[in-house]
Amino acid sequence: MYLHVIVAYFLLFWWPDARPIEPWFDHIGTCLAFVLVKPALFFLAGAWMSAGVRRVDGMSADRTQRMQHRYHWGSFVLSVATVLAFAADIGLTTWPELARGLPGVRAIPGMADVVILLPFFASLVLLWIASYPVDRSVREATLRVRQMETPGAPRPAVWSLGGYLLFQIRHQLLIAAVPMTLILVAFRWAEQSRDTLVHWLRVPWASQLVLGLAALLVFVLAPVMLRYIWSTEPLPDGPLRRRLEELCRQIGLRYREILIWRSQHMMVNAAVMGLFPRVRYILLSDALLDSLGEPKIVGVFGHEAGHVRLHHIPYFLLFATCGMLLVSGFVEILIRISDPHHPLIRLSDGFIETAGFVGVLVVWGIGFGWISRRFERQADLYGARCLTQLVDRCDLPCGRHPGGLPGNPDALCATAAGTFVETLDRVAVLNGIPHDERSWRHSSMASRMQFLRSLAGDVARLRMYDRLIHWVKAGLWAGSLVGLAIAGWYIHTRPEYRAVVRYNFITPFVDDGSPSPNASESEHGR
Repeated sequence: MYLHVIVAYFLLFWWPDARPIEPWFDHIGTCLAFVLVKPALFFLAGAWMSAGVRRVDGMSADRTQRMQHRYHWGSFVLSVATVLAFAADIGLTTWPELARGLPGVRAIPGMADVVILLPFFASLVLLWIASYPVDRSVREATLRVRQMETPGAPRPAVWSLGGYLLFQIRHQLLIAAVPMTLILVAFRWAEQSRDTLVHWLRVPWASQLVLGLAALLVFVLAPVMLRYIWSTEPLPDGPLRRRLEELCRQIGLRYREILIWRSQHMMVNAAVMGLFPRVRYILLSDALLDSLGEPKIVGVFGHEAGHVRLHHIPYFLLFATCGMLLVSGFVEILIRISDPHHPLIRLSDGFIETAGFVGVLVVWGIGFGWISRRFERQADLYGARCLTQLVDRCDLPCGRHPGGLPGNPDALCATAAGTFVETLDRVAVLNGIPHDERSWRHSSMASRMQFLRSLAGDVARLRMYDRLIHWVKAGLWAGSLVGLAIAGWYIHTRPEYRAVVRYNFITPFVDDGSPSPNASESEHGR
């Protein structure tokens, strides 16, 4: 999960120039010792976790499940710990100031931030190196299962340490670090060129505009970058490709290319990435193509296509808008109640900034996770419906094909749902994912499988779920539009914000040598 990398970058965006707390380690020697010792500690922690997990290795399914549980849970805890350690680096030491003071780093926008991140990157790499033995054991267990299910198929060799490390760097680090670094560079350059940008673009928010455009450009072009960050190649012509191309024509999914996602046959997965057809790629992993038959591949593909056809990415952007407005409003309330002229309660700037950061974590940790899990289930439904075209006759209790005859077109075919449930089961087993294990963005495989079974025979419940998703999407639209309207009205009616606009907009063009009369109030309102 690359979320911890994004959070580390977000800490750099959020960290203010004026340090909110005094560092505990301000001497260069103690600072460097504190920063540089943690990657070694993560190596030791990873080795300890690896040794503990491998002690439960065995041939039985129960021992394999326990090993997988411990490995995934231990990896998650240590990944979170790397982010907390990085937060300690920038909050409790003078490491950011030391990095920015290195010769030459200020000449390139964002270079100092990359240097600041180096201990965090080193912690991840050393943690992966130490975790390799247990990852190898988990992969060997899943390959044994794969071999038992397909006895005639060749069994791939478990990747070497170098192959495992390259895969982790590509899929856990670079997938987030490359686009986030580009946005960070644009952010620092816009900060350094604020006056020039205001002069040329003639708007007071020129630097924010440039940053927003840069982030949008990176977001749009990210699929092109990821195609080359990952190891991919076009899916050769054949029956499967023609089947998927026909499905895309039926559901109206436009794309640039269907790609094989090379993972040294270790990962059973698929993905569709890209907001626009010209930069949209469909990825099917090599192990997925080797391990599943055509109907199950179509089901996995249909799930990923559902994310596009159901517009989940745009709705995630609406959620980001709602979250930004909600947290900004919360921070604004804290600023108002701690106004130095009429304070209801005295709050320091550091407390307010920290409260804002915690608010972001709560909104995204709880709200985004809840919505993402509902969208995943909606994509499961879409994948099962894509399989309906492969069903000639359904003899199961089914509202769509009662007794093999045409039925309710809104119902979910029980045979198609059963095939997709089998697909989820196989993906979990072949990837070494325990069926009852859930994540931030995904419900457990067991709950997703049970959900589909329950909907196949219950049209009323299916419609109820469709209505729930409809209201979630409508709420995101309403929250974004109403929130933007309230924010615009609030900024327009607050004199201190108008003072900011007058000061920032007029001063660059008409300099009479006198400071803004509301400069001090403007800074507080800012």
